[in-house]
Amino acid sequence: MRPLVASICLLSTALLAPGYGRSASLELQAVQGELSSLHQWSNLLRTDGKKAPVDPRGRREYDDFIQYAMPHELEVHIVELLERASKNREDAQASLDEARTLTQAAKRNSTSIHEYHSRVNKTGWRDRWRVFAAGNGLPTELSSPEFAAAEKDYSEQLASGDFEKVVSDGMPRMDWALKAAIQQATSDLVARDPAQLKFIDRSKPCVPGTANGRQKASITRAVSPSDYYPPGSIRRAEEGDIVLRAQVQPDNCASGAAIVVSSGYPDLDAAAFQIFEAMSFAAGVDEKGAPISSSLIFKVKFSLAD
Repeated sequence: MRPLVASICLLSTALLAPGYGRSASLELQAVQGELSSLHQWSNLLRTDGKKAPVDPRGRREYDDFIQYAMPHELEVHIVELLERASKNREDAQASLDEARTLTQAAKRNSTSIHEYHSRVNKTGWRDRWRVFAAGNGLPTELSSPEFAAAEKDYSEQLASGDFEKVVSDGMPRMDWALKAAIQQATSDLVARDPAQLKFIDRSKPCVPGTANGRQKASITRAVSPSDYYPPGSIRRAEEGDIVLRAQVQPDNCASGAAIVVSSGYPDLDAAAFQIFEAMSFAAGVDEKGAPISSSLIFKVKFSLAD
């Protein structure tokens, strides 16, 4: 057994030692409680260790906890400080202050480590790019200089065990760099010649929109993507944007649509087409105000945060 539990049990008797100030006793109890909660968390992580997922480095949360949040040497040092505080009233405050500072730092590190492990396997930045790229016929290796720089800093933060920096800086920068790369690729895909697109005829009856006299085709009735989010995609934590081009006829009926930018997930793309079929559109008009066949581009966003 690591020495923490045995030492905490011994300390509980010292709290009642004659002449030990009530204020110091309460402080000692508070630090002891924080240390005990860290030990309980350590036990929980160790018990669940074999079932816990590993991150891209092959490490589990318990591995990082005992190396960066509460290594054995730190645990022993904190217990020694508390024992010193309980036995030497003259040195109690300094020992308690140091023990509290170290314990609070361990709690912060533990929280950051937990947040990192809760997010990292759901993120998979390069995996997310590969899915997006494969769905859009793009190179599956991401060659963005901004992403490479963010990934380098993120890797260095991980290697140093600075999980507070990983969570507050590294992961958000990786999110931003991936988002920027996808946005740039999306802009390039949207700029392609529409003649290259494969339009699919609608499979459900059209509900024409109301003509509004606008020069360009427009959406007159939208629907919420959350109502069409595939349950399987939710279970797999799939998210993404789909850009479609709808072909609107003079009778205000959208006869078909093409996927301009795929999310990379077939189920989400299929759901986006269902959304298109549930929407209503108005045709554009020519210079004389007569309705004409035209098209418009719109985006469907599937996000688990919405």
